[in-house]
Amino acid sequence: MKYLTFISTFILTSLVVVALLEVYVRGGRIESTLNTDVDRKIGRVRKANAQYIYYNEGMSIGEFNEYGYIGPTYHPQKPANTLRIALLGDSYTEGLYMSEDRHFRSLLEEAMQQQFPGKNIQLLNFGRSGFDLSDMYAYEQNFVSQFDPDIVLYLIDPFDFIQRNTDPLVPYWYLENDSLKLNREFVGSSDHHSYQMVKGVLQQSALLQMLKNAYNLANSDQASSIVLDKLVPKQEDVLSHFKNNYRIEDITEQRVSQAIVRRLAARRNVIIINRGSSSWPREIVQWSGISPTRFVDMGPLFARLNRKGHQARYWKATGQTGHWNVKTQEYVTTFLLNKLSPILRGYQNGLLTGKGTYNNSALH
Repeated sequence: MKYLTFISTFILTSLVVVALLEVYVRGGRIESTLNTDVDRKIGRVRKANAQYIYYNEGMSIGEFNEYGYIGPTYHPQKPANTLRIALLGDSYTEGLYMSEDRHFRSLLEEAMQQQFPGKNIQLLNFGRSGFDLSDMYAYEQNFVSQFDPDIVLYLIDPFDFIQRNTDPLVPYWYLENDSLKLNREFVGSSDHHSYQMVKGVLQQSALLQMLKNAYNLANSDQASSIVLDKLVPKQEDVLSHFKNNYRIEDITEQRVSQAIVRRLAARRNVIIINRGSSSWPREIVQWSGISPTRFVDMGPLFARLNRKGHQARYWKATGQTGHWNVKTQEYVTTFLLNKLSPILRGYQNGLLTGKGTYNNSALH
């Protein structure tokens, strides 16, 4: 009898401790619950109205809106007298690493609205961390298009041309007889089944999500350098190494990405923005087929900032290098405003015609 009492007390005490830890982790905003879901058409998506917490080079605590993207809730039905601009990109565009009101999306929307008070200007942030060009294009076709953007901005660097397929729960493009096809075999896959089995629990428990993240970190190449700090030099992961050492042939051999970017180049409502810290080599520009009138190169901006001694990705508060810091967001905003203002002036003057097309002269 005493043995059963001991077991019952132990189990009850353990449950109370776990419940208190859950309250502490959530209340202290140490970790959020799983904030993704899987749509059978789109693949992995941000969970509507879910909280996100990010601690790294910067810090942010926020929520995805009811459509699963960061920023104001702009509904698919576009209001009259509205110029809607969609942003597509990777983690630099999504901006989980900092407060949304200091991210370039928010700053650029405000600056554009002041410059063109006669139009209701909306910038929608459809950036997704970890996305490459193939992921972005599938996301635009399957999800972003329903918001009826007038202009679509793709913020990419050469590394995004490498089709990585790192997330098994998103569709990806492939070529079949030189035609682009979308593979949605993730539906019903073992990864999909595993995700469906655990998502219900992880979407309810921040503690279990924290343990899962700790497990993933322990299995990564970065674990020892993070735990031991300066005692162990931080290792450069495979992706970072490639970003810093890619060859032009690594890009120009990407036939799927070439097919995608040439489709984008043929659309007059698409602007390709090099968000990388260096200008693209001439061979990559030629390979992509992008018209100079629909290409914005941010390389000169970062070269200028570097000459001035500004470290664009260094966060003084944490001593880490990562994404664009707060000051860089302001520089990026000013640069993009100067480059994109002619397009908006063209729209205001009626040079934009039809559904998301515009006269090239508006870009000069």
